[in-house]
Amino acid sequence: MEFAHFDHRERLSQRQELFEDAFPENKGTALASVEHYLWKFHHAPAAPPSYEYEATEDGKMLGYYAAIPYPYQLGDRNVRGGMVCDVMTSSQARGKGVFTELGRYALAEMQAANVSFVTGYPIRPEVMGGHLRAGWQVAFQLPMYLRPLKANAILKSKHLSLLTPVANLAIAAYQALRAARPQEGYEPSVGAPRELLRSRSFEAFVEEWSKSVRNHLVKSPDFYDWRLSAPGTEYRAFLVYRDEAVVAAAVARRSLLHGIPSFALLDLMVLKGEERALPTLYRHVDNEAKRHGAEAIVTMMSTLRAREYRLTRFGFLRSPFTFKLIVRALSDAVAVEEISAERDWHLMWIDSDDL
Repeated sequence: MEFAHFDHRERLSQRQELFEDAFPENKGTALASVEHYLWKFHHAPAAPPSYEYEATEDGKMLGYYAAIPYPYQLGDRNVRGGMVCDVMTSSQARGKGVFTELGRYALAEMQAANVSFVTGYPIRPEVMGGHLRAGWQVAFQLPMYLRPLKANAILKSKHLSLLTPVANLAIAAYQALRAARPQEGYEPSVGAPRELLRSRSFEAFVEEWSKSVRNHLVKSPDFYDWRLSAPGTEYRAFLVYRDEAVVAAAVARRSLLHGIPSFALLDLMVLKGEERALPTLYRHVDNEAKRHGAEAIVTMMSTLRAREYRLTRFGFLRSPFTFKLIVRALSDAVAVEEISAERDWHLMWIDSDDL
C-alpha cells in the first residue's frame, strides 16, 4: 500500500470510478460529474484550493481523502480549517484499515501544510470508527429541522396517497398556528446571492454579526461566490433591513432530501437584539419555498442555535436525521476544547460541502 498526494491531471478517471463505487446513490447525477469535482476542489478562493490524497496498491486507487480550506475566526484569531469531505474506500478494500491509515497520512500532511484544525460532518455510522482511530473526536450533534408544508411525497412513498388531503389540511392548520407574522419596521429583499451578498450593507452586517459569535466561518464575498456556484444549482438570498441597515440574512436552495421536494436553508444569521426581524425573514423564505413547489423547509444547526432562531416557534420540527460535527486539532495553537464547545460555534450547511 502506498500513500501520496493525489494529482487530478493524471488520475482523475480512477478517482471518479472510486466515487461511483463509494457513493452509488450519486451515479449519473451532477455530484458525480467532472465539472462538480473541478468546482469543489480546484475553484475555492484559497491557495492551495484543496488538499487531496490517495492510497494505491499496484497502481490501483483504493482510497481517497480530501479537504477544502475554509477560513475561520476562532475567538480573535483567523485560522485555516480543513473541511474534510469525499473520503472513500474501494468496496474491494474495506475492513482492511485503508481508511484509517490514509486518514493518518492525510492529517499529517495537512498539519505540515499549516492547516490548524479539521472538521467533518459524517452521517454514515460505518465511517466513524476510522475517523476516531485517526484521532478525531465527536464535538456535538447537528440535527436537521424541518417545517412541513405538504405531505404529498412522503405519503406517496408509503403508499398512503389517499390520506394526502387530510394530512395537508392538518399541516395547514398547524402552520397557521405557527405563522410568522412580520413586525413593523422591517423590510425584506429577495434575490440572487451575487446581487445581495456583495452589497456594502450586507458586508457591514456580517462584520457586526461576527462580533457576537466566537467561532464562525469568515464569510467573505469571494467565499460566497464560490460556495454558491456549484454546477447545476440555484440559490436565493434573503435580507431583512431596518432603517436601511441589514439586520438578518439567509441563503437557501431547492433540493430533494430523502425523496421530499425541499427548500434547504444553508445559512441563517440575525443580529443580537434584532430577533423581531425573524418573522419577516421566515415569511419570505416560506413564500419562496412554496413558489418552488417545496413540501418542506429544511435546515441543519445545533440545538442551541435552533433555540436562538426560534425554529419551534415558527413551525419547525426536529427530524430523526442528525449530523455529527467531528473535529481534530492539527496545531498546538488550537486547543481541542475551543473547537469542541457547542456554545461557541455557529455551524450550518454552509460550513460543509453538502447542498
